[in-house]
Amino acid sequence: MLPQYAKLYSIADAPTNPRPIEHHHVVVCAEENGGSDALLPVVQELRTRNVGVTALLAGEGAKAFQAKGSRYGLGVSEVSPWPPAATRPNALLYSASNDGRLEEYLSATFPDVNSVMIEDHYESSRYAVSRIHRRGLRVPTICGLDTEADRLIKERFKPLFPDLEIPVVVTGSPTFDVLDTEDTTAIGREMKEALGLGDQKLVAYLMPALGHTQLACAVAQACKDISQEVAFAVRRHPRDSVSDCRYRQVFEDMACIDTSAYTTEEIGRAADVVVTQRSTQSIWAAYRQKPNIAMRRFLAPEFTLPLVDAGVSLEAYPHELPVVIQELLEGTSQRCANLRANMAAYKVDGKAAFRVAEIVCQALVAYY
Repeated sequence: MLPQYAKLYSIADAPTNPRPIEHHHVVVCAEENGGSDALLPVVQELRTRNVGVTALLAGEGAKAFQAKGSRYGLGVSEVSPWPPAATRPNALLYSASNDGRLEEYLSATFPDVNSVMIEDHYESSRYAVSRIHRRGLRVPTICGLDTEADRLIKERFKPLFPDLEIPVVVTGSPTFDVLDTEDTTAIGREMKEALGLGDQKLVAYLMPALGHTQLACAVAQACKDISQEVAFAVRRHPRDSVSDCRYRQVFEDMACIDTSAYTTEEIGRAADVVVTQRSTQSIWAAYRQKPNIAMRRFLAPEFTLPLVDAGVSLEAYPHELPVVIQELLEGTSQRCANLRANMAAYKVDGKAAFRVAEIVCQALVAYY
């Protein structure tokens, strides 16, 4: 029986691109928007190799697959019950979710099947690995963002599970493959024109999913007197239980522009400074060489701010934002020079999805 909150989906090619009979089948699962962004290009790559795919999706993961599948030439349609091929999968592929429950369910359903997990953010696999290991189930191979992700998994998981060896392969996140060909400067300029900003500076405040407005209220109070030459775009996290209406009330005294007609990705391209906490959007900013700020308040004690540690993000409390934002917009300080130098190492080659698909194909189990 499926979890009440999740549904099964068939992942097929567009009708114009039929494929021959599939000899292997993979079940993937996603519950988060960011995780789905990492999964979709890998699913596309698996389909080019004639691997069949069934998806177990929930929440923002289901919305993301349905909304974005066509970008990857994929048809996403709900199915019930399990398709026959999916009842004996050759591998499992996870994107790390916020609490790991969907990955745990899939691991328990197919305990003898090899699995692979993609991290779309540093340490995002923590809860899933914890749940799976505590059940005595097979731990997945982790596809990590970079060597820092590898270090964090090995050093911070080890005290929790001293008897556990977690296999890690540095593949990069497929989420960012699109940046290999993106002209961020040109697209950002067009986006600013669409927003009516011209040369006005744009600060994107991308909120964490906290379920309360304490951090937002602190930011609004600190930033209400920032120069009118700076515009703010405030984006609610898709998983947040606080309504857009409530956030509009919180930020009514700030120079906020209406960005409801655009995606967070589009706003991120246009922003001159990005303010987040622990978010995939901060990694987007680093790869796009955009100054970004990581909010320290309300950070879960078991997590760190890896981009701050890597020197590609500045840490700040709400009351510090006016000064730090102005510093980043001017770009002349030594800290700004250090940020630019450190971000220069953040590059993509557009091949992370290929590398993850290779790991999945190596994990395939043949049934006879």
